[in-house]
Amino acid sequence: MFTGLIQDLGSITRISPKGGKREISIQTSKMQYNLKTGDSIACNGICLTVISFDANQITVEAMNETIQKTTLGSWSIRQKIHLERAMMLSDRLDGHIVQGHVDCTSPLISKKTIHDTLYLTFHLDTLFQHLVVAQGSVAINGVSLTVAAKKSDSFEVSLISHTLNHTHFTSLKTGDLVNLEFDIIGKYVQNMLTKNTAATYMNEKWLKDNEY
Repeated sequence: MFTGLIQDLGSITRISPKGGKREISIQTSKMQYNLKTGDSIACNGICLTVISFDANQITVEAMNETIQKTTLGSWSIRQKIHLERAMMLSDRLDGHIVQGHVDCTSPLISKKTIHDTLYLTFHLDTLFQHLVVAQGSVAINGVSLTVAAKKSDSFEVSLISHTLNHTHFTSLKTGDLVNLEFDIIGKYVQNMLTKNTAATYMNEKWLKDNEY
């Protein structure tokens, strides 16, 4: 479990195919405190397992399913990667609940700067329209961001200077793909409304009768 607050901006130093999997080494000096093999680290929003590390870098492993469903398959040497350790239960939840389970990838449609604030607009597939709400949360490449505006086929986020200084968003170009993870609470609610028999007749009367 993560919060979407980036702790380091790493750089890929090695990508090694291992059958249908890949091992990826990322230069960093901020992830190693109390780290052990088997721990989870969010890399550009993807929850990956640490298989080895030293004082200068970590190495994570990605299976074929992850490669196919995220941007990981197009990663390259020297690419900057957002890094976040799994949260402790005693930590503040300053972002929102992020699992590191990417729902889809999406291209950047446009970027603009207004009064030192960067606005990024991403494509929104019709399959996920119901999971995005204005002023709600979304994780983009692992970063917890607030939806500033939503249209039928796109949504916009705005980035403050602190976020810009600690992420790679300023280097994104139109057409670049990012990893999207939608709010887990919204996904559970949607699942209950569409799959649960009781939820199919949930209305105001049902809520009152069941003392909600």
